[in-house]
Amino acid sequence: MKGIKWKELLKNKVFCALLAAEFLLAAACIVSLFGKPETVAPSLDGEVFHLDAGTYMVRIAYTASQEKNTFCLEDAVDGSRTVRFGSFTLGIGDNVEDCELWVLRDTDNVRAYVANGGDEYLGVKQFEITSTHAAGRICLFLVLLVSCLADGLFALRWYDGRYGISLEKKLVWSALAGTFLLMSVPCLVDYNLWGDDWGFHLLRVEGLISGLRDGQLPVRIQGNWLRGYGYAVSIFYSDLFLLIPALFRWIGFTVSTSYRLFLAVVNLATLAMAYQCFRRVFRSRSVGAASAILYVVSAYRIHNIYMRAALGETLAMVFLPLIFYGLYRIFSEDPKKPEYRKSWLPLALGLTGVVQSHVLSCEMLAFCILLLCVVMIRRVLVRETFWELCKAAVLTVVWNLWYLVPFADYWMNGKFNVGHLETMMYKNAQPWGIYPAHLLFLFYGGGTRGGVEVFGMNWAGAFSIGAALLAAVILWLYLEFVGSLKQSGFAGRKLGRLMFGYTVLIFVLTSCYFPWNWLQGQSKLLETLITSLQFPYRFLSIGCLTASVLAGVLLWYIRENGRLFTWRQAAVLLVGIALFFHMYQIDNELNTRGFARVYNKQSMGTIYVSNGEYLPYQADISLMHRDRVLCGEGVTVTGYEKGADTLHMEVGVENGGAKSYVELPVLYYRGYAAEDLATGEDLEVEAGDNSVVRVLLPSGYQGVFRVSFREPALWRIGEAASLAAAGGCASYLWLSGKKRKRREDVHEEAEMERK
Repeated sequence: MKGIKWKELLKNKVFCALLAAEFLLAAACIVSLFGKPETVAPSLDGEVFHLDAGTYMVRIAYTASQEKNTFCLEDAVDGSRTVRFGSFTLGIGDNVEDCELWVLRDTDNVRAYVANGGDEYLGVKQFEITSTHAAGRICLFLVLLVSCLADGLFALRWYDGRYGISLEKKLVWSALAGTFLLMSVPCLVDYNLWGDDWGFHLLRVEGLISGLRDGQLPVRIQGNWLRGYGYAVSIFYSDLFLLIPALFRWIGFTVSTSYRLFLAVVNLATLAMAYQCFRRVFRSRSVGAASAILYVVSAYRIHNIYMRAALGETLAMVFLPLIFYGLYRIFSEDPKKPEYRKSWLPLALGLTGVVQSHVLSCEMLAFCILLLCVVMIRRVLVRETFWELCKAAVLTVVWNLWYLVPFADYWMNGKFNVGHLETMMYKNAQPWGIYPAHLLFLFYGGGTRGGVEVFGMNWAGAFSIGAALLAAVILWLYLEFVGSLKQSGFAGRKLGRLMFGYTVLIFVLTSCYFPWNWLQGQSKLLETLITSLQFPYRFLSIGCLTASVLAGVLLWYIRENGRLFTWRQAAVLLVGIALFFHMYQIDNELNTRGFARVYNKQSMGTIYVSNGEYLPYQADISLMHRDRVLCGEGVTVTGYEKGADTLHMEVGVENGGAKSYVELPVLYYRGYAAEDLATGEDLEVEAGDNSVVRVLLPSGYQGVFRVSFREPALWRIGEAASLAAAGGCASYLWLSGKKRKRREDVHEEAEMERK
């Protein structure tokens, strides 16, 4: 912590004792990681057996001809309170499944069995349970986490007692900490609320892990999807930030727990980002904290993270305050000052965060930023301002070339469901606009329905910025109407008007009365953009930001011109209203929304692709069966090896006739290659029936070839450019920081000599 005198603190005996206790606990956890794994092979006849508390890997090897059989492992008495495993459907073919198992306490009531759904060819070849070190990793993580919290609180208390911390800082930090706890209440249960897209994002996390295990860096095609056929979700939907829940999974947490921990991290990051940005804009900790709280507990953000489980949109909202702060600096600061030459940095970082979070948010942001540049055209045409905007735009693109190049390559050269109206579930945006009643309604429950033409307000989602932000908008309108703002000569009037205008515009764009159908019919480009947008209410994510900034401007105005009450009273009132309705919303979500407990990847299934946007055009999921190898005339398969979640495979074939082919159980995306293991020569690869990988075999071919995904050279160039640009910018900022520090030191020495 900045300001803490660590050398002095380490002289404190109580603190040293605390560190010693934490060290011993961490050492005990580390020692547990070196224990020898033990394996048991119980029967599968449903008889109970004993397992000690800990974590295990369950291996089951089987043969099945239908997807009607289920493997179950449970505690016959205490259920999920003791054993966390679940069940999963056995796939067709010869398969080996390695499944994680968590046992919370010693039990004699574990039982495992296979429920045969009428498959006469079902047979289990192997069933064994082996202990793992995941429990030790979990304990070590928790010890380190609790230790950091305890050390931080002790250091704060010690520093306050010795040097003092201002009352404002204490109140601000307490309010932020309390808000974080309140908005993370749904993370404090042992299940996931049934969000609309939570299954899709859980599969993305598991797919990222499987891709890394498959040797892809970065991951492009995730092999766990669609019964092992693979899905190019990582090319179209960046999974950079999913490394965080993937890390939790590697530590050993269940799928559900990893997801909830990640949501808590997202909440903390959003709150911290909003506070730091708003504090700098309003030059006040209190106003910055109030605006940040209003933003993070806004109705639509909470609805996004828990009800819609719109993880990409929620992650993008982490970076919206940083984008606003970057634009604010560029358009408000003096272009002649030396520090102005770095005002591009917050904007570029914020835009990069959104690019890596949610492509559709980039589409909405592009519209909003373009409109801002039109409104601020005089300032845009100032050379220094224009140059900073250009630097931010160019560096955003270059930093993200590693992701944008493959995305653009597939978008322009491939044919996928996305962009083709006939294959999309949501064919136009008009029915998904919202009534004005949605914006004005305050007491939202656990619903998620949009589509006002079909459902109206019944079980509607929280498509609103929330009561407190709505009150700020109405109060600003009142002040404009009575002329108080103009008469006072308030310095923040232009910023407030801009945020008010944007908020009202977003209300209009989200409305079911906005002519989305008419716009969609004007050109193919607009049709593609609006179809991909899907839901106009997505604009509310930006509306929550603009309304929060407007609330901060109001508090700024009241601080300078308030008469009936102080700005602190106004801040407490707005925050109080926000937290009241927030807790009502959270309470209803927890009490009325369905939930699910998912522990390991097998219990998740593999075929939920949401709208199927990234499938090859018109590919039929129902025809995708594990290990389904189809041969052309004259071809015989002599060997076949492929992992359940891996995309590379080795295939032995004999082609006794003319030129023929073999089709493999992997979806075809451009980049797959087949190499003969004996000669090193490449065989031709193309899309086969139902868009699977088809390897063309020359006449009389006999041998073994390996199929794998190879990144095109252009993609590697993009990755190298992004890495070089990021390294160059980091070096530039580090060197310029050192130069600034030297100048400050020289200036300080000169001042001391002068005195």
